[in-house]
Amino acid sequence: MERDSLQWLSGPASHMHLRLPDERNLEGKENLQFTHETATYYLGRLYNNPKVRITDTAHALLSFRDLDNLSRPNSETTESWSDKIITKASTETLKRVLEMKRLANNNIIMGIEVDIIDNQGHLSLNDECLKEIDFTIASFHRFIWTIFSEKVYYSPEDLVSMYLGAIDNPSVCVLGHPIRPSSKLVGSLGFDDFLPVIDKMNEKRVAYEINIIADLSNKQQELNLKIIKECSQVGTPLILGFDFHNAGGVDFLEDISLDNSKIEEPNLNDIFCQNTNIHYRVFRRLIKNIHILEKLGVTREQIVNSSDQNFDQWLAKRKLFN
Repeated sequence: MERDSLQWLSGPASHMHLRLPDERNLEGKENLQFTHETATYYLGRLYNNPKVRITDTAHALLSFRDLDNLSRPNSETTESWSDKIITKASTETLKRVLEMKRLANNNIIMGIEVDIIDNQGHLSLNDECLKEIDFTIASFHRFIWTIFSEKVYYSPEDLVSMYLGAIDNPSVCVLGHPIRPSSKLVGSLGFDDFLPVIDKMNEKRVAYEINIIADLSNKQQELNLKIIKECSQVGTPLILGFDFHNAGGVDFLEDISLDNSKIEEPNLNDIFCQNTNIHYRVFRRLIKNIHILEKLGVTREQIVNSSDQNFDQWLAKRKLFN
């Protein structure tokens, strides 16, 4: 059974926040991000597939580390200020993508996690930038939305509106972590609220992201699991994502002490062999969540990144819908 479950992970590992080798000035735990080389090595060993592909999806705004300066001057209009920030983020993102393409191996799929910045579903990168990127995840992060919208609280209607707008963007491939509880949500997001989003995703062939490293057995996942089941029944694409920034941010690894040397080249084999406890925990969570999805009626064939062939065919077919 476990061997069969691992077949669900035969395609590209999605939503990995990787860093360039010389990016050592990231804040806090972000210093513990994998580079392309370490991520490829680690997942290749974990999956027993040295040719494993990975989507590099750095966060568009965080990648140029200017969040502290994202406040609109009183003398500037919201529209003018937003255009300026989006232009800057797009310029910096393209520089990073070009550098990654120069350095990365053929296993890396160049992508981005872009923010939804308003209720119309506008994104934090411009269309010219997004067209140069192979794989785009659009996500709602409340603190980014607050900066651009200048609102603190949001409603289910706000969330649905921004998702519908983002899905209409032809560059968007995936809706990132669509259901995530927040104390700033006014009202209760229900299953029926999300049905128009499911329909729109099905129409545009945008994939609903399942965080395969989260604890899907948690009670807070009830709405998420109900939506996943609906997606599987109506044929909406599903994708397994890690949303992996660093090991310190994974709930079942919080008690493990890590330092920068744990993820540095060139002694990758020694590092891997010294951390069997981490590998076992990751493997156990992956298998547990796949079993939960199977009980919902989700099949491997419905997961767009369950194989390289499924993934490539899905991306190719998306162009016919956009």
